Amino acid sequence: MRWAICILVTAAASAQESDVKSQLQKASDAYREATVLCDAGRYQEAEPLFQRALTFHRSHPEGNEGYVMAELHNLGVIARKRGDHQRSLDLLGESLAMNRRSNATRSTAITLTEMANTYRAMDKPYDADPLVREAITLAEQLDPPDPHTYATACNTYGALHIRLQDVEGASRWFRRALEAASRMPAKQPELEASVMANLATAEFASGNGAAALDLFRQSIAMQEQYLGPNHPKLAETLASYSSVLRRLRYKDEAAEANRRAVQIRNSLVPQR
Repeated sequence: MRWAICILVTAAASAQESDVKSQLQKASDAYREATVLCDAGRYQEAEPLFQRALTFHRSHPEGNEGYVMAELHNLGVIARKRGDHQRSLDLLGESLAMNRRSNATRSTAITLTEMANTYRAMDKPYDADPLVREAITLAEQLDPPDPHTYATACNTYGALHIRLQDVEGASRWFRRALEAASRMPAKQPELEASVMANLATAEFASGNGAAALDLFRQSIAMQEQYLGPNHPKLAETLASYSSVLRRLRYKDEAAEANRRAVQIRNSLVPQR
């Protein structure tokens, strides 16, 4: 009888362990599926998957802290895209605190950059400034170097300079970002195209309309080739391109670029 009890207890423990592994696997799968959706610009669909994964990873003793930090970070970025800026800051702040405790320098720099982007979206450049400067400093200290993290932080700092109407400073930081992007071992078209579009905006503000249009066209071509014809980043670039075209009095081209931007944005709205 004692043997039978031992067998039953062992079987129950084994079943419980198997169930935990199954739940961990499901949470990890949800995280991976959500990242794929984010890469495609389908943030509304990704959000509940990240939330489901976060709920399990942070509540279970065997949950991976690295997943928790990443899920908080990604949910914070999505909250900003939804316009819920305070929620974005709360989630990113929680992720940042965990990164600092873990001495995760790279992740700390990335999260600082995203917090700066949220403050920038709130039109609070002076709150964003120290965050992105710290991100740049940390990115410069990474060993081995991480050109992607550095380029992303420089790109954000350039955008802050645009907001502060320091066009020369913006161009300088955008060019640093573009140079860093060119040093990445694998091509990162989303980042490179984003920097090109931002540099185009700075060139236009400097009075270099022809250079701005050329950079916009390079950015759009790169996004179409590598990200596809319906990516939200392409819509953002087309909208900026349309604005510059309109101000340069290319009315027909401006209307066409704007039409494509609206079409892409409409295609990303989930159908009910």
